[in-house]
Amino acid sequence: MIRLVLVLLIYLVSLVSFSQTKFEQSMQQAFVLMQENKMDEAANLFERIGNAEPKNWLPYYNLALLKTRTTFGIKDNAAIEAQLKIATEFADKAAAISPDNSEIYVLKGLINVAKIASNPMVYGASLSAETTQLYQKAIALNANNPRAVSGLADFEMGGARFFKQDLTPFCKRLKESIALYDTFKPASRLHPNWGKERVVEILKSCGN
Repeated sequence: MIRLVLVLLIYLVSLVSFSQTKFEQSMQQAFVLMQENKMDEAANLFERIGNAEPKNWLPYYNLALLKTRTTFGIKDNAAIEAQLKIATEFADKAAAISPDNSEIYVLKGLINVAKIASNPMVYGASLSAETTQLYQKAIALNANNPRAVSGLADFEMGGARFFKQDLTPFCKRLKESIALYDTFKPASRLHPNWGKERVVEILKSCGN
């Protein structure tokens, strides 16, 4: 009897290990597809992974992030709206799985930024306060999240630039966020670990 239990335990552990390995392999494959600029294939794979791993927020998070990022290279407002609608749906799915997640609040803030960037006359006034609150919530949940800190500074810097205000305070905040990026340790190689490149590029315009 003891031997049977032991065999079953080993079998269950091996199943869990296989599942985790399969998940990691699939996620890595999706990241490779993104690097190869095969965005539709990557999005489809992230969605399949999410359907297979309904308790894991990372596939939906990455799918929403992918959809959001691609809009910055699109000129057609209708196409942007469609992409961001999908991004919002999957961000909400990620949030339902992992509520009070700093990274997901950053993601939702970025979705709003994409909306504002695509149509500032429509979304500039209506989404500005909400976007600030999303980044502030992300910081409240994790003050050491570099994407939350730099995201808020970047967003507020955009508003200051629009109103021709002094950008020095925002440049200072972005420069300080670099230290957070340098010390940040993601929970795994599959967890969010992006954003520093954007900050470095902005700081070039600050003279840093």
